[in-house]
Amino acid sequence: MTLEQLDQAVGDRDDLTRLVQDVSVAVDLEPTFDGSQLDSGAWTIVAACADVADVRKASVLEVAVVPSDAFSPSVAGQVAAGDFDDTVTCKWSSE
Repeated sequence: MTLEQLDQAVGDRDDLTRLVQDVSVAVDLEPTFDGSQLDSGAWTIVAACADVADVRKASVLEVAVVPSDAFSPSVAGQVAAGDFDDTVTCKWSSE
């Protein structure tokens, strides 16, 4: 799933906090995500978590992304194996 697809799923909501981790180093690239690309198909999600099971109802959503051009079958295999699971913390403070 790309950030664009996620944006379409959750919509433009003021009550949603989005945290994006650029993990490009995992595919031998320099991090370049700058925050302006929250609705871009140029980034593919490799790990995600939210404060509730249904991301459409989440108030906090954290994703780890790599450039879509670097999302190869090898990277897809790493995602399936859970190799990127530790790239999102899934811990949020209510303070």
